[in-house]
Amino acid sequence: MRFYNHEHSYYCGIDRHGKTMSVCILDTTGQVLVHRNVPSTPAAFPEVVGPYRTDVVVSVECMFTWYWLADLCAAEHDQYDALVNDLELTIVREAKRHDGDAFHRLRSVPGIGKVLGLTILDEIHDITRFDRVQEFASYARLVKCQKQSGGKFLGTSGAKMGNVHLKCTSPDIARLNLSAFSAQDASAML
Repeated sequence: MRFYNHEHSYYCGIDRHGKTMSVCILDTTGQVLVHRNVPSTPAAFPEVVGPYRTDVVVSVECMFTWYWLADLCAAEHDQYDALVNDLELTIVREAKRHDGDAFHRLRSVPGIGKVLGLTILDEIHDITRFDRVQEFASYARLVKCQKQSGGKFLGTSGAKMGNVHLKCTSPDIARLNLSAFSAQDASAML
C-alpha cells in the first residue's frame, strides 16, 4: 500500500460530525497548536486553518458528509494553480521576448515542454558562445572525463564541472521521448 509521506509545516486532522467538527492542528514536532470543536460550515474551516494554510496538509475522517471540505480545499488549491499559471505565462512571454526563435526551436523537440525549454534557454543563454558541439556537451555535463596514464584508466574527473541544471534536463528529455513511443518502438531503439 502506498502512503502519502511528504513533510509539511502543519498537519490538520478533522473528525467530522453532523453539526460540528473537531479540528486538530499539529506542527512538525507534534505540538498541538489548535484543538477545538467548530461548526461544520464552509465559513468556519478557513477561519481555523487560516494562520497555517501556507503549508498545511488536511486529513478528514472518511464518511459521506466530508465532500464540501474536499471541495473547499480544492478551490483553495485552484486559486494557487491560477497564480502559478499566471506566473508561468509571464515567464514564457519574457522568454519569447528574449529569444523567441530559440524557445520555439526547443519546444519543437519531442520531450521538451515549456518548463524544460525555459530551463535550457535560461541555462545556455547564447548557444553561439560554444564554438564546438563538444564544448556544449562538456558544459552540460554530458561527457565523463577519463584519467589515464600509460594505457591504464585511473577513473574519471570533472564530475562537478559544467552546468548541473542542463545535466538534469537530459534524462528528462530522454524519458519523455521514450514514453512517446510504444514499448516495442523503444526497445527497438535501444
